[in-house]
Amino acid sequence: MELGEKIRAERNRAKMTLDQLAKKVGISKMTLQRIETGKTSPSIAVLGDIAQALQKPLSSFIEEKSGFIKITRKKDQFSFENDKLKARNILPRGSIGLGNVGGIAINYVEAKNGVEVETHINKGFEWVFQISGKAILLYDGKEYVSTPGDVFFYDGRRPHSVKYKGKNRFLLISFK
Repeated sequence: MELGEKIRAERNRAKMTLDQLAKKVGISKMTLQRIETGKTSPSIAVLGDIAQALQKPLSSFIEEKSGFIKITRKKDQFSFENDKLKARNILPRGSIGLGNVGGIAINYVEAKNGVEVETHINKGFEWVFQISGKAILLYDGKEYVSTPGDVFFYDGRRPHSVKYKGKNRFLLISFK
């Protein structure tokens, strides 16, 4: 069953009209109708709002009934490497199969002691899971220290910079 069909089935099961669900989600009735008919795909944020309004887990809309596997071999993953920093894109934007959402990317990064990433901005939110080492994030004029096991989530559209201490390994997920 396609995503739009799943949304329509859950909306009907909840005995909600197009208009009622659209208002709860904060989108137009026309947009919801286009989502349900497969003419457009919702952003992950809108899909999350639809799931919440229908009191269903987000995963129930994106899980496939039959098996699904996607393998991206290491040789086909985009990577960047110099003598101090190594990054590999392990989930390129658009890989999840949510139509044209394409707003999530996952990167595995290794940074040597002393590496500094200059002040920059990105196109959305960022989630970082620190595996090893220590990172110092300068964000909104404040320093935040990340050690193994810590998780940071922040608006990457605001200027920020990072300094790495020790041998750093972390996962970085970007949301557009």
